[in-house]
Amino acid sequence: MPRRKVVLIAAGNSELGLPITELLKSQNEFEVFATFRTEGQRSKKLVDLFDDQASTHCIKTDLRDSDQVANMFSKISSFGRVWGILNFAGEASAKRLVRTTQLEIENSILNNVMPAVNLTSEFLKYAKENSEFGG
Repeated sequence: MPRRKVVLIAAGNSELGLPITELLKSQNEFEVFATFRTEGQRSKKLVDLFDDQASTHCIKTDLRDSDQVANMFSKISSFGRVWGILNFAGEASAKRLVRTTQLEIENSILNNVMPAVNLTSEFLKYAKENSEFGG
């Protein structure tokens, strides 16, 4: 029997990430992994989705930290070919730009841009090392 496709749900405990994680887990086609940054009610719901696989498939990772992303990616890629990543990491602000402080802007970039940069970087390294192109 062929190995299932590995899919990573970044911020699987987010409002969008939870239902997508649940949907993909219900498909027997995918080996689903999900990340969360902080422990709380939403991360508990995520862990509950995975039952006995939670210790290996729910990975506490700060996606803003490139070293943590690299370690997480190494773990999941050991389970098979990484077929895809769905990134739900980030945050929104209803403040107008003129009322936003420099620190708030810097934090917004850190929370919204860096996860995408770090995930993409690790995936491209993986693809290059494993001659994996296209999914």
